[in-house]
Amino acid sequence: MAAIDVDHCARAYQWNTRVLSYKPADNQWSALGDNPFLPNCDSAIAKKDDNFAVVSGEIKPGLRTPDVKSL
Repeated sequence: MAAIDVDHCARAYQWNTRVLSYKPADNQWSALGDNPFLPNCDSAIAKKDDNFAVVSGEIKPGLRTPDVKSL
């Protein structure tokens, strides 16, 4: 297995900035919009009215953030 280079800053990884939603019943992915913050992997999203909260997640290989971001 190849080693992961974690020495770069989070922006250097150029992760996807789109917020995606998956509907298991339809087996469909949809884009909810762009995330203006550092992209997260494996984060949770909560919706209230027209706002979304992106909770925690990995911002680069091996580095998780406790941040909550409001979109």
